[in-house]
Amino acid sequence: MSNLPDIHALDETRGIALAQVGVRGVAAWITVVDPVRAHGPLPALADLGVSLAADQRAAHLSRLGEAVTALDGRLALAALPDWLRSVAKRLESREAEARFAFPLLLTREAPVSRASGLLRIEAEASARLKAGEAQLWQSISLPIQTLCPCSKAMSDRGAHNQRCQVTLAVRSAEGLSYDALVSLVEAAGSCEVYPVLKRADERFVTERAYARPAFVEDVARDLAATVRALDGVLAQRIEVVSQESIHPHDAFAVARS
Repeated sequence: MSNLPDIHALDETRGIALAQVGVRGVAAWITVVDPVRAHGPLPALADLGVSLAADQRAAHLSRLGEAVTALDGRLALAALPDWLRSVAKRLESREAEARFAFPLLLTREAPVSRASGLLRIEAEASARLKAGEAQLWQSISLPIQTLCPCSKAMSDRGAHNQRCQVTLAVRSAEGLSYDALVSLVEAAGSCEVYPVLKRADERFVTERAYARPAFVEDVARDLAATVRALDGVLAQRIEVVSQESIHPHDAFAVARS
């Protein structure tokens, strides 16, 4: 097969560098290892990209798929930056990025009846290599409940509430516990969201949310302050989207540090 032409290696004369070329949606079974425990195996989709110099015709994209296979089904967060450096080196690129998206299915018991079900949380692990620095990021996205403080203050009976989708991304040196990040997000709202609720549970979550009203701004700020105090956090981004129950639009808040 060595006599086959390598079109990728032909001269490139247009003089235009590309910020990134790569592949998206590479399927894999991955066990994700954070500092506390291993999650999986999980069905994951990987996006990988590298920079392409102005004199390079094309990247050998098959090598990106091979890099995912070389993980052998195990993605240790602490090792992800060095793995990305090796990918960039093999493709002769100065910059690179890899993102693994996967679901976390966490068992949740109802607060009174203890009826259990699975809560699906969308999670990611990613690394970015730029100017010689490799950054490790994690993110989670999950629902919480909020009750409007303004509605509660103005109303003699009741207050409107809604489900919020919270996305938290954190940068660290060696990774953080996904379970701990989930707990921080759930604690920032008026009440957690449960997959199974009996009547006694519905009363509990209704009264819990009423006692802990929060604007979408409150959730973003409280969560940002809590995450900022964690050991090992180098940067964070939070987005809270409130799926409003009395408006035809959503409300949102974003915090970065």
